[in-house]
Amino acid sequence: MRLPPLASRPQSLRQAAATIFAISAILPLLLLLFYLWRFELIWQTEMQIGLFLALVVAVLGFLVFRRMVDRITSLAHALAAPDTALLATTPGLKEPGVSGLGQVSEISEIAGAFGKLLDDLRASTERLEDFVFKLGTLNEMVDLAARIPQIKDLLDLVLERSMKVVHATIGSIMLLDQERQVLRLVVARGLPDTARLGTEVKVGEGVAGRVVQLGEPVLVEDIATDARFARVNDPRYGSSS
Repeated sequence: MRLPPLASRPQSLRQAAATIFAISAILPLLLLLFYLWRFELIWQTEMQIGLFLALVVAVLGFLVFRRMVDRITSLAHALAAPDTALLATTPGLKEPGVSGLGQVSEISEIAGAFGKLLDDLRASTERLEDFVFKLGTLNEMVDLAARIPQIKDLLDLVLERSMKVVHATIGSIMLLDQERQVLRLVVARGLPDTARLGTEVKVGEGVAGRVVQLGEPVLVEDIATDARFARVNDPRYGSSS
């Protein structure tokens, strides 16, 4: 059975601890004190000593419990707070509460922090799966390279696997002619018919030529606005990146 909350507003863990102490220790002692007074036993020395010892034990227990609560509160404040914007915009989503106490702010903070940790773990798992997939593809290509004697067949397979890894729809492999300083298109997938095999590009021209000239990868966000190339993107290539 779920108890109704004692307070409608969120309260701190220290307030919740004080409420629990009052319900579990003070109220029973007051009830016992009433019955002792009702039956005129309160004036007996043994009863007074017993009440005093019970009160001392209750206070000591509360102090120990309060120290534990303070440690939990410090931990909660050290963690990230819950996403209040998500709570406000998602219907039916509420901060976690405690039965009989309602919403406790530190518990909400801990729950929000664990939610963020789970999101980070999920993202890290996805990145790890992607890395494992790419590593497996690389190992597969290395293994195939030892079994495929024809370089063109090998390059075609390498291009296919590489495009699959990066989810590309268009790709090509060009070989460098050191003497003539030109790149020759040897394998292509998804390119328009005008880009025929054997097409040559001089080193330093275009994206591929610039990559060879610089000796490092070149990232192009939008070829139509990139000052290094400044040319209109061919719509047959799809994205301008």
